[in-house]
Amino acid sequence: MKKLIKKILKEDIDPDWDWVHDIELDEVFKNFDWMEVAAEVFTGKGEDYDEETDENYLFDLDEKQIEEKTLQLEYYLAKFHFHDIEVRNDKFYLTVGSWYDFADLFEECDGGYNYICRHTAQSILSEDYNWEPYYDLVNDWRNDVWDLVSDESVTIVINFIRENHLGETIEYEGGELEITEELLNRLSTNSDELGKIIDDSPEFSEMKNNLAWGYDDAYNSCSYDNIWSSAHEAITDLFGESEWENYQGTRNGEPVTRQHLVFDITDIFFEVIEVYFTQYCDMEYDRSCDFEYSGFLDNVQMLMHEELWNEELNPRFDEWPDHNDLRERFNESVYDRLHW
Repeated sequence: MKKLIKKILKEDIDPDWDWVHDIELDEVFKNFDWMEVAAEVFTGKGEDYDEETDENYLFDLDEKQIEEKTLQLEYYLAKFHFHDIEVRNDKFYLTVGSWYDFADLFEECDGGYNYICRHTAQSILSEDYNWEPYYDLVNDWRNDVWDLVSDESVTIVINFIRENHLGETIEYEGGELEITEELLNRLSTNSDELGKIIDDSPEFSEMKNNLAWGYDDAYNSCSYDNIWSSAHEAITDLFGESEWENYQGTRNGEPVTRQHLVFDITDIFFEVIEVYFTQYCDMEYDRSCDFEYSGFLDNVQMLMHEELWNEELNPRFDEWPDHNDLRERFNESVYDRLHW
Protein backbone atom coordinates (compact mmCIF):
# COMPACT_ATOMS: atom_id res chain seq x y z
CA MET A 1 0.00 0.00 0.00
CA LYS A 2 2.92 2.37 0.68
CA LYS A 3 4.24 2.02 -2.87
CA LEU A 4 0.74 2.40 -4.26
CA ILE A 5 0.13 5.73 -2.51
CA LYS A 6 3.62 6.95 -3.44
CA LYS A 7 2.90 6.29 -7.10
CA ILE A 8 -0.36 8.22 -6.91
CA LEU A 9 1.23 11.15 -5.11
CA LYS A 10 4.14 11.10 -7.60
CA GLU A 11 6.45 12.79 -5.17
CA ASP A 12 9.27 11.88 -2.82
CA ILE A 13 8.09 10.58 0.53
CA ASP A 14 9.64 11.63 3.81
CA PRO A 15 11.08 8.43 5.35
CA ASP A 16 9.73 9.55 8.72
CA TRP A 17 6.17 9.74 7.34
CA ASP A 18 3.67 7.91 9.51
CA TRP A 19 1.57 5.92 7.01
CA VAL A 20 -1.11 5.18 9.54
CA HIS A 21 -1.72 8.62 10.98
CA ASP A 22 -0.24 11.20 8.60
CA ILE A 23 -2.21 10.50 5.46
CA GLU A 24 -5.86 10.51 4.54
CA LEU A 25 -6.66 8.04 1.78
CA ASP A 26 -9.68 10.07 0.75
CA GLU A 27 -7.32 12.95 -0.06
CA VAL A 28 -4.89 10.72 -1.94
CA PHE A 29 -7.63 9.46 -4.26
CA LYS A 30 -9.57 12.72 -4.41
CA ASN A 31 -8.53 13.52 -7.98
CA PHE A 32 -7.92 9.94 -9.07
CA ASP A 33 -9.22 9.36 -12.61
CA TRP A 34 -10.08 5.71 -12.21
CA MET A 35 -11.69 5.32 -15.63
CA GLU A 36 -8.53 6.55 -17.35
CA VAL A 37 -6.48 4.15 -15.23
CA ALA A 38 -8.85 1.34 -16.22
CA ALA A 39 -8.33 2.26 -19.87
CA GLU A 40 -4.56 2.17 -19.38
CA VAL A 41 -4.70 -1.20 -17.61
CA PHE A 42 -6.88 -2.91 -20.20
CA THR A 43 -5.45 -1.33 -23.35
CA GLY A 44 -1.81 -1.15 -22.28
CA LYS A 45 -1.78 2.46 -23.47
CA GLY A 46 -1.11 5.55 -21.39
CA GLU A 47 -2.20 8.99 -22.51
CA ASP A 48 -0.25 12.26 -22.61
CA TYR A 49 -1.68 15.65 -23.41
CA ASP A 50 0.24 18.25 -25.39
CA GLU A 51 -0.99 21.72 -24.38
CA GLU A 52 0.65 23.39 -27.38
CA THR A 53 -1.05 21.25 -30.00
CA ASP A 54 -4.10 20.38 -27.89
CA GLU A 55 -3.67 16.73 -28.85
CA ASN A 56 -3.51 13.49 -26.95
CA TYR A 57 -0.77 10.94 -27.57
CA LEU A 58 -0.97 7.29 -26.59
CA PHE A 59 2.15 5.51 -25.43
CA ASP A 60 2.89 1.92 -24.47
CA LEU A 61 3.03 0.97 -20.79
CA ASP A 62 5.45 -1.66 -19.60
CA GLU A 63 4.41 -4.61 -17.41
CA LYS A 64 5.52 -2.93 -14.19
CA GLN A 65 3.48 0.18 -14.94
CA ILE A 66 0.40 -1.90 -15.74
CA GLU A 67 0.85 -3.86 -12.53
CA GLU A 68 1.08 -0.66 -10.48
CA LYS A 69 -1.95 0.85 -12.16
CA THR A 70 -3.86 -2.40 -11.64
CA LEU A 71 -3.21 -2.16 -7.90
CA GLN A 72 -4.39 1.45 -7.92
CA LEU A 73 -7.55 0.54 -9.81
CA GLU A 74 -8.36 -2.44 -7.57
CA TYR A 75 -7.90 -0.46 -4.39
CA TYR A 76 -9.88 2.55 -5.58
CA LEU A 77 -12.86 0.52 -6.81
CA ALA A 78 -12.96 -1.59 -3.66
CA LYS A 79 -12.52 1.30 -1.27
CA PHE A 80 -14.45 4.11 -2.91
CA HIS A 81 -16.64 2.86 -5.76
CA PHE A 82 -18.46 -0.34 -4.83
CA HIS A 83 -20.71 0.09 -1.81
CA ASP A 84 -20.69 -3.64 -1.03
CA ILE A 85 -16.90 -4.18 -1.01
CA GLU A 86 -14.55 -3.67 1.94
CA VAL A 87 -10.74 -3.63 1.96
CA ARG A 88 -9.10 -5.38 4.88
CA ASN A 89 -5.36 -6.01 4.99
CA ASP A 90 -5.10 -5.83 1.19
CA LYS A 91 -7.92 -8.37 0.77
CA PHE A 92 -11.31 -7.65 -0.77
CA TYR A 93 -14.52 -8.65 0.99
CA LEU A 94 -18.05 -8.72 -0.37
CA THR A 95 -20.71 -7.82 2.20
CA VAL A 96 -24.40 -8.65 1.74
CA GLY A 97 -27.39 -8.33 4.01
CA SER A 98 -28.50 -11.95 3.66
CA TRP A 99 -28.40 -14.99 1.38
CA TYR A 100 -31.42 -13.57 -0.42
CA ASP A 101 -29.12 -11.01 -2.09
CA PHE A 102 -27.91 -13.87 -4.33
CA ALA A 103 -31.37 -15.00 -5.46
CA ASP A 104 -31.30 -13.06 -8.73
CA LEU A 105 -28.09 -14.83 -9.76
CA PHE A 106 -30.19 -17.94 -10.38
CA GLU A 107 -31.59 -18.68 -13.81
CA GLU A 108 -35.18 -17.77 -14.68
CA CYS A 109 -36.59 -21.17 -15.66
CA ASP A 110 -39.35 -23.68 -14.88
CA GLY A 111 -37.38 -25.90 -12.49
CA GLY A 112 -37.75 -29.17 -14.37
CA TYR A 113 -35.72 -32.21 -13.33
CA ASN A 114 -35.19 -30.76 -9.86
CA TYR A 115 -33.11 -27.77 -10.86
CA ILE A 116 -33.18 -24.68 -8.68
CA CYS A 117 -34.60 -21.77 -10.65
CA ARG A 118 -34.96 -18.18 -9.55
CA HIS A 119 -38.43 -18.48 -8.01
CA THR A 120 -37.26 -21.43 -5.90
CA ALA A 121 -34.03 -19.63 -4.97
CA GLN A 122 -36.06 -16.62 -3.84
CA SER A 123 -38.15 -18.84 -1.57
CA ILE A 124 -35.30 -20.87 -0.11
CA LEU A 125 -32.86 -17.95 0.32
CA SER A 126 -35.48 -15.75 1.97
CA GLU A 127 -35.24 -18.18 4.91
CA ASP A 128 -39.01 -18.38 4.99
CA TYR A 129 -39.25 -21.55 7.04
CA ASN A 130 -42.99 -21.76 6.37
CA TRP A 131 -42.33 -22.32 2.67
CA GLU A 132 -43.09 -25.91 1.67
CA PRO A 133 -41.89 -27.17 -1.71
CA TYR A 134 -44.40 -30.05 -1.84
CA TYR A 135 -48.00 -30.75 -0.88
CA ASP A 136 -50.50 -33.68 -1.07
CA LEU A 137 -47.67 -36.11 -0.47
CA VAL A 138 -49.57 -39.08 0.99
CA ASN A 139 -50.84 -41.49 -1.64
CA ASP A 140 -51.02 -44.64 0.48
CA TRP A 141 -51.27 -43.91 4.20
CA ARG A 142 -49.93 -47.22 5.41
CA ASN A 143 -47.06 -47.42 2.94
CA ASP A 144 -46.10 -43.76 3.13
CA VAL A 145 -46.82 -42.79 6.74
CA TRP A 146 -47.26 -45.80 8.94
CA ASP A 147 -44.26 -47.56 7.43
CA LEU A 148 -42.07 -44.91 9.09
CA VAL A 149 -43.23 -45.42 12.69
CA SER A 150 -40.61 -46.53 15.20
CA ASP A 151 -41.23 -48.80 18.19
CA GLU A 152 -41.25 -45.70 20.40
CA SER A 153 -43.92 -44.10 18.20
CA VAL A 154 -46.06 -47.25 18.35
CA THR A 155 -45.97 -46.96 22.14
CA ILE A 156 -46.99 -43.28 21.90
CA VAL A 157 -49.93 -44.18 19.62
CA ILE A 158 -51.06 -47.04 21.91
CA ASN A 159 -50.99 -44.74 24.94
CA PHE A 160 -52.93 -42.08 23.03
CA ILE A 161 -55.65 -44.61 22.10
CA ARG A 162 -55.73 -45.85 25.70
CA GLU A 163 -56.20 -42.31 27.01
CA ASN A 164 -58.86 -41.31 24.50
CA HIS A 165 -60.64 -44.43 23.21
CA LEU A 166 -60.37 -47.20 25.80
CA GLY A 167 -63.76 -48.92 26.18
CA GLU A 168 -65.14 -47.49 22.92
CA THR A 169 -66.47 -49.61 20.07
CA ILE A 170 -65.24 -48.65 16.62
CA GLU A 171 -66.10 -49.68 13.07
CA TYR A 172 -63.60 -52.07 11.58
CA GLU A 173 -63.71 -54.26 8.44
CA GLY A 174 -67.50 -53.93 8.17
CA GLY A 175 -68.09 -54.89 11.80
CA GLU A 176 -67.37 -53.58 15.26
CA LEU A 177 -64.26 -53.71 17.41
CA GLU A 178 -64.06 -52.89 21.12
CA ILE A 179 -60.94 -51.10 22.33
CA THR A 180 -59.86 -53.15 25.32
CA GLU A 181 -56.66 -53.34 27.31
CA GLU A 182 -56.12 -56.85 25.95
CA LEU A 183 -56.41 -55.54 22.36
CA LEU A 184 -53.99 -52.71 23.03
CA ASN A 185 -51.45 -55.07 24.57
CA ARG A 186 -51.66 -57.26 21.48
CA LEU A 187 -51.37 -54.31 19.10
CA SER A 188 -48.32 -52.96 20.93
CA THR A 189 -46.33 -55.85 19.44
CA ASN A 190 -48.10 -55.91 16.10
CA SER A 191 -47.65 -52.54 14.40
CA ASP A 192 -48.98 -53.83 11.07
CA GLU A 193 -52.38 -54.67 12.59
CA LEU A 194 -52.41 -51.40 14.53
CA GLY A 195 -51.78 -49.42 11.34
CA LYS A 196 -54.49 -51.33 9.51
CA ILE A 197 -57.05 -50.54 12.25
CA ILE A 198 -56.18 -46.83 12.27
CA ASP A 199 -56.33 -46.69 8.48
CA ASP A 200 -59.67 -48.51 8.23
CA SER A 201 -61.66 -47.08 11.17
CA PRO A 202 -63.47 -43.74 10.74
CA GLU A 203 -63.21 -43.10 14.49
CA PHE A 204 -59.43 -42.78 14.03
CA SER A 205 -59.60 -40.46 10.99
CA GLU A 206 -58.37 -37.44 12.96
CA MET A 207 -55.41 -39.40 14.29
CA LYS A 208 -54.68 -40.65 10.79
CA ASN A 209 -54.81 -37.14 9.33
CA ASN A 210 -52.60 -35.70 12.05
CA LEU A 211 -49.95 -38.33 11.39
CA ALA A 212 -50.23 -37.65 7.64
CA TRP A 213 -49.60 -33.96 8.28
CA GLY A 214 -46.61 -34.93 10.37
CA TYR A 215 -45.32 -36.88 7.39
CA ASP A 216 -45.86 -33.89 5.08
CA ASP A 217 -43.94 -31.62 7.44
CA ALA A 218 -41.06 -34.07 7.82
CA TYR A 219 -40.84 -34.62 4.07
CA ASN A 220 -40.87 -30.88 3.35
CA SER A 221 -38.32 -30.23 6.08
CA CYS A 222 -35.92 -32.76 4.53
CA SER A 223 -36.56 -31.38 1.04
CA TYR A 224 -36.05 -27.80 2.26
CA ASP A 225 -32.64 -28.78 3.58
CA ASN A 226 -31.74 -30.51 0.31
CA ILE A 227 -32.66 -27.44 -1.74
CA TRP A 228 -30.96 -25.06 0.67
CA SER A 229 -27.78 -27.13 0.64
CA SER A 230 -27.66 -27.15 -3.15
CA ALA A 231 -28.33 -23.39 -3.43
CA HIS A 232 -25.77 -22.63 -0.73
CA GLU A 233 -23.13 -24.76 -2.45
CA ALA A 234 -23.73 -23.06 -5.80
CA ILE A 235 -23.16 -19.64 -4.20
CA THR A 236 -20.08 -20.59 -2.20
CA ASP A 237 -18.54 -22.30 -5.23
CA LEU A 238 -18.42 -18.82 -6.79
CA PHE A 239 -17.84 -16.53 -3.82
CA GLY A 240 -16.23 -18.81 -1.23
CA GLU A 241 -17.27 -19.51 2.32
CA SER A 242 -18.74 -16.73 4.43
CA GLU A 243 -19.14 -15.56 7.99
CA TRP A 244 -21.86 -13.63 9.76
CA GLU A 245 -20.45 -10.47 11.29
CA ASN A 246 -21.96 -7.88 13.60
CA TYR A 247 -21.87 -4.22 12.72
CA GLN A 248 -23.33 -1.10 14.29
CA GLY A 249 -26.33 0.53 12.62
CA THR A 250 -29.17 2.79 13.67
CA ARG A 251 -32.93 2.46 14.01
CA ASN A 252 -35.10 5.46 14.73
CA GLY A 253 -31.94 7.35 15.54
CA GLU A 254 -30.83 4.80 18.12
CA PRO A 255 -27.72 2.55 17.74
CA VAL A 256 -28.47 -1.12 17.05
CA THR A 257 -26.35 -4.15 16.32
CA ARG A 258 -27.04 -5.72 12.95
CA GLN A 259 -25.52 -8.60 10.98
CA HIS A 260 -24.29 -9.10 7.46
CA LEU A 261 -22.57 -11.87 5.50
CA VAL A 262 -18.93 -11.36 4.53
CA PHE A 263 -17.12 -13.22 1.72
CA ASP A 264 -13.41 -13.06 0.92
CA ILE A 265 -13.56 -12.53 -2.87
CA THR A 266 -9.93 -11.51 -3.35
CA ASP A 267 -9.42 -14.32 -5.88
CA ILE A 268 -12.26 -13.23 -8.16
CA PHE A 269 -12.44 -9.47 -7.57
CA PHE A 270 -10.12 -8.41 -10.39
CA GLU A 271 -11.32 -11.26 -12.60
CA VAL A 272 -14.83 -9.74 -12.65
CA ILE A 273 -13.45 -6.25 -13.29
CA GLU A 274 -11.32 -7.56 -16.15
CA VAL A 275 -14.28 -9.31 -17.77
CA TYR A 276 -16.33 -6.14 -17.45
CA PHE A 277 -13.79 -3.92 -19.20
CA THR A 278 -12.63 -6.42 -21.81
CA GLN A 279 -15.88 -8.15 -22.76
CA TYR A 280 -18.71 -5.82 -21.76
CA CYS A 281 -16.92 -2.54 -22.53
CA ASP A 282 -14.65 -1.72 -25.46
CA MET A 283 -11.89 0.31 -23.82
CA GLU A 284 -10.06 0.70 -27.10
CA TYR A 285 -13.08 2.60 -28.41
CA ASP A 286 -14.36 4.22 -25.23
CA ARG A 287 -11.85 5.08 -22.52
CA SER A 288 -14.57 6.25 -20.14
CA CYS A 289 -16.79 3.20 -19.68
CA ASP A 290 -18.40 3.39 -16.25
CA PHE A 291 -19.94 0.47 -14.36
CA GLU A 292 -23.65 -0.10 -14.83
CA TYR A 293 -24.17 -0.35 -11.06
CA SER A 294 -22.50 0.95 -7.92
CA GLY A 295 -22.74 -2.51 -6.32
CA PHE A 296 -20.17 -5.17 -7.18
CA LEU A 297 -22.75 -7.95 -6.85
CA ASP A 298 -25.17 -6.11 -9.15
CA ASN A 299 -22.49 -5.96 -11.85
CA VAL A 300 -21.74 -9.65 -11.33
CA GLN A 301 -25.42 -10.42 -11.85
CA MET A 302 -25.45 -8.41 -15.05
CA LEU A 303 -22.35 -10.19 -16.41
CA MET A 304 -23.84 -13.58 -15.57
CA HIS A 305 -27.10 -12.64 -17.27
CA GLU A 306 -25.11 -11.60 -20.35
CA GLU A 307 -23.18 -14.90 -20.13
CA LEU A 308 -19.87 -13.05 -19.93
CA TRP A 309 -18.74 -14.23 -16.50
CA ASN A 310 -19.93 -17.63 -15.41
CA GLU A 311 -23.42 -18.92 -16.11
CA GLU A 312 -26.47 -18.04 -14.09
CA LEU A 313 -26.88 -20.51 -11.25
CA ASN A 314 -29.12 -23.50 -11.91
CA PRO A 315 -27.95 -26.34 -9.65
CA ARG A 316 -29.73 -29.64 -9.17
CA PHE A 317 -30.87 -30.89 -5.76
CA ASP A 318 -31.65 -34.36 -4.42
CA GLU A 319 -35.23 -35.16 -5.37
CA TRP A 320 -35.85 -37.71 -2.64
CA PRO A 321 -35.17 -37.04 1.04
CA ASP A 322 -32.88 -39.47 2.77
CA HIS A 323 -35.14 -42.21 4.20
CA ASN A 324 -33.39 -42.35 7.58
CA ASP A 325 -33.54 -38.58 7.94
CA LEU A 326 -37.23 -38.57 6.98
CA ARG A 327 -38.00 -41.36 9.43
CA GLU A 328 -36.19 -39.60 12.28
CA ARG A 329 -37.95 -36.26 11.72
CA PHE A 330 -41.35 -37.88 11.38
CA ASN A 331 -41.02 -39.85 14.61
CA GLU A 332 -39.81 -36.77 16.47
CA SER A 333 -43.18 -35.15 15.70
CA VAL A 334 -45.55 -38.05 16.47
CA TYR A 335 -46.32 -37.09 20.09
CA ASP A 336 -46.96 -33.44 19.23
CA ARG A 337 -49.11 -34.35 16.23
CA LEU A 338 -51.34 -36.65 18.27
CA HIS A 339 -51.77 -34.02 20.97
CA TRP A 340 -52.32 -31.18 18.50
